[in-house]
Amino acid sequence: MILTITLQMMVYLYLDRVVFVPAAPYSERAVSAEHALPGGTYNYSHDKSCYAVVSGSKIGFYAAADNKLLREIKLRSEESLSYFSWLPDKNIALLGINRLERRGSSVVLKQIDLETNSHPIEPKISGLMRGTRISGVAYSSETNVIYILVKNGVNSAVFRTDANNHLRSVHTGYYHIGKIASLNRYDLLLFDNLDNNSVYALDFVRGKRERITPPKGKYTLIGVDMNDNIYIGRLNDHKLVDTILVGKFNGDFHEYRKLGYPYPEDSIKVTYNGKLLFT
Repeated sequence: MILTITLQMMVYLYLDRVVFVPAAPYSERAVSAEHALPGGTYNYSHDKSCYAVVSGSKIGFYAAADNKLLREIKLRSEESLSYFSWLPDKNIALLGINRLERRGSSVVLKQIDLETNSHPIEPKISGLMRGTRISGVAYSSETNVIYILVKNGVNSAVFRTDANNHLRSVHTGYYHIGKIASLNRYDLLLFDNLDNNSVYALDFVRGKRERITPPKGKYTLIGVDMNDNIYIGRLNDHKLVDTILVGKFNGDFHEYRKLGYPYPEDSIKVTYNGKLLFT
């Protein structure tokens, strides 16, 4: 029997005033059209040895070499998928699942481990308003720490679980968070504060939080590479990214790339190997 860890989100009473919104579509990753099969959205693992097919209430996991079905997840009638991603260095998929309950809803982060075929404990967050969904996950396989970003409308909250399966709320001090990321070698959460368009680093163990973006200008978090280089985007007056900066969590950022024309902040990503992707 798969165990679950439940944490009541009572500290976030502000959500009582949030208008319920429907769960957003799951996160999609661009996949070559030549591999597409009818009726599904396709996501390949980091080494392209496995792929997932999301179709209706089913998520199937296949071996790329022979298209053999390795695992299949069937969602219940009260469940929906709001988040999907692969770990950047392992054949492990992360699924954010929303569950409607008698009162409110809950969210579960399910890990599909195709390397060991194990069934990790699933962090479950209960006592949420309807419409709350998992919108972001930051996972370091070196520290075994997972940060989970949940949203309901414009309001956000972050939770943390570790190798001991201790699920706790993370008090970021802000309720409008855009994206999250984490370092690979050190337990450090990075997040966007949408209220002042700055990026912050939070040391959960020490309880220390600080702004890492330059004092002048507005910025957005893009991501982190395998060497713990942090990529941020400088926003122009129209809140579009015109310049990409790279630095460390101590705030030492330098200009990395001036863009020929500005991009929406959600259209820029950085891979585990440090390659910038524009969509």
